[in-house]
Amino acid sequence: VTAWGFAPGEDVRFSWTGPSNGQMGVFPADPNGITSPGPVLERDPPGHYTITATGLTSELTASAELQVVTGPGTGAAQLMLSTSQVAIGDTYFVTAWGFAPGEDVRFSWTGPSNGQMGVLPADPNGITSPGPVLERDPPGHYTITATGLTSGSTDSAQLEIVPAGN
Repeated sequence: VTAWGFAPGEDVRFSWTGPSNGQMGVFPADPNGITSPGPVLERDPPGHYTITATGLTSELTASAELQVVTGPGTGAAQLMLSTSQVAIGDTYFVTAWGFAPGEDVRFSWTGPSNGQMGVLPADPNGITSPGPVLERDPPGHYTITATGLTSGSTDSAQLEIVPAGN
């Protein structure tokens, strides 16, 4: 992903919307007004996405469409977090896919505290999400897990919780 037309040195936020939403981060434009978050390893659920670059000073935006498709070896449960680090009081998103349509999927966490976010059905494409998660657990390293209650398929991702203000 590369964007241009921004002021030299301007901070540019890259984000995406689609079956899941999130931010890649903020990256400064070079002396020619060009910026990029670098190579992107795609881990989002299949579907149509819009990638947007927004100049934080100029408020200029540029966007492009992206279609994510399944590849070889898909069909196994997969879980993706919108971030790998979150501060207490902030929100993040959890999305899981690779489940049977309608299959109940349990979202849980282990770490300094343990618990469940809930059990939600997968949509007709086998995708589910508990929506935005407001983080209230103690700081530390956690494992977030999605488990299909019929298939037993499971996947996990790591999340670090930091104190508010970090």
